[in-house]
Parts: sequence; C-alpha cells; structure tokens
Amino acid sequence: MEGTDGVFHVAGLYKLGIRDRKIAQRINVEGTRNVLELMKELLIKKGVYTSTLAVYSDTRGETVDESYRFTGRHISVYDETKWQAHFEVALPMIKDCLPLVIVLPGAVYGPGDTSAIGDTLKDFIKGELKIIPKGTVFCWSYIEDIVHAHILAMEKGKPGESYIIAGPPARIEDAFVLIEKL
Repeated sequence: MEGTDGVFHVAGLYKLGIRDRKIAQRINVEGTRNVLELMKELLIKKGVYTSTLAVYSDTRGETVDESYRFTGRHISVYDETKWQAHFEVALPMIKDCLPLVIVLPGAVYGPGDTSAIGDTLKDFIKGELKIIPKGTVFCWSYIEDIVHAHILAMEKGKPGESYIIAGPPARIEDAFVLIEKL
C-alpha cells in the first residue's frame, strides 16, 4: 500500500455452511482490521471497504437502507463475521478519522460465477432447482455494476458514508431478468 493514493479492500471469506468460526473470524474480521490499520498507519488518502448486505441478516421482509443496524442472531457465520468487520472494525475506525467509504453489494451474480448463489441461479435456469424457500428474496448485484460502484465510491464517495449496491428485493423465481446476464 505504501505510496498509493487509495486502497480497495475487497477480500473476504464467503462460503455457505461454514462451521469453523475461526477461519471466518481471521479473514473477515482480523483481515479487515489489519488492512484498515495499515491504511491508517500509512496515511492512505482514501479507502473503499467492501462490506455486504448480509450485515443486515434476515430483515423479515423489511426493506432497509444504509442507516439500518441488525441486532439479533445471524443466519450464518458469514453474516456474523462481516457484521463484526463492518460495525466493530470499519465504523469505529471511520469515527477515528480513517477516510473510508463502505460499499454493500447484495447477492452477486454474473458470468463465470462459481458461488452458491451462482449455482442456484444455474439450477433454476436448467429447471433443476428442487426447492425454493417461500418468501426468500435477495437484493441482486450484477458484478459489472459492483465494479463500477467501487470506482465511483473511490472517485466520488464521501468518507464515512456507506452505499448499498443492489437492486430491489426479488425472489429467485422472479429473477428472469438476471438470467439474461448469465
């Protein structure tokens, strides 16, 4: 990072069903702390931290904005550790004058996707999705839109602000518009 004007912190462990909290804690929480502390030490002029809409966990159908703060039991280790990185690491460092912008993508999809979400969409396209949990919705984020939003956050985002990068809530079975982009 030395000598750079800006830093994008996009690393994180995203895996559904992970049971070992230690690795998720080490990557999502301590890894974020390490990157942001080094940014502060090196006096980096601006950073963009990639959080996730998962920090809001299950909103029980409520549409939320950047001011929402989830309290309660998280539905996955990923949600919990990203929540910790966002609310217990990034936000306190922003309050301590770290020039950081936070972006919160939703469920990411796009060409070449090998994630559980990508597999679910592919199974849906092929008619092989056996079960669709009733009422489950995601706020979808196309990968090219996420990249563009990160660049805008670095160029025009206000340090201390958070920006959701996602469309409106949509069920998997209503995701035909997404399928065209795969």
